[in-house]
Amino acid sequence: MISPINNVQIVHPVKLSLQQLSEFLDWMKRHTCPRCNQHFTHPCNFYRHKKQCGIEKKVKCDICDYRCHRKDSLKMHMVVRHQIL
Repeated sequence: MISPINNVQIVHPVKLSLQQLSEFLDWMKRHTCPRCNQHFTHPCNFYRHKKQCGIEKKVKCDICDYRCHRKDSLKMHMVVRHQIL
């Protein structure tokens, strides 16, 4: 994985210098949801999550109690859990 900070390749936190680790943690803090404290490595995922975090999940499975925000998530649920294509 390549961090956007100085194009540092992230292999394992133990192998990073203290400065690199500090930069990486600062970068991760910028992509952390203030509501649920979930971390995201990509800004687009963080912004999509931020729009939906704490909002009622309106898409519901007709077979079980599963709920989600997006239709594509429900479609994947139906395939994986209920073997419906």
